[in-house]
Amino acid sequence: MILFCGIPSESPLAFAISAAEALGVDHIVFNQRHARFTDLSLDVRNGRASGALWLWERELSLDDITGVYTRLIESGELPETKPNERRAPDQRDVNHSAFLHSTLNDWLEVAECTVAGFPAVG
Repeated sequence: MILFCGIPSESPLAFAISAAEALGVDHIVFNQRHARFTDLSLDVRNGRASGALWLWERELSLDDITGVYTRLIESGELPETKPNERRAPDQRDVNHSAFLHSTLNDWLEVAECTVAGFPAVG
């Protein structure tokens, strides 16, 4: 299974997702703008990472991911984490988005699958 990470409407990610769909490639998309509906557990022991990713109530073992295409942006750059004219962002959502960003990048550093793209710094 390929995991696509980032904002799926961004052209490079949208193209890759569309190609996977056209080819019937098993894949799942982590839409970074929907971080509040996502959770991640990560355990690294003896240089081996294990854990699970929950996307919209679907649990996926990190061991089942055979490839990742990442286009993550800094969590602080997401519209959901910035104040707007009407309201300040929910601090729990801001913190959770930062946690997911950091933990995904940690996993990508040690993942045993192929990783394309480069993790965002921080």
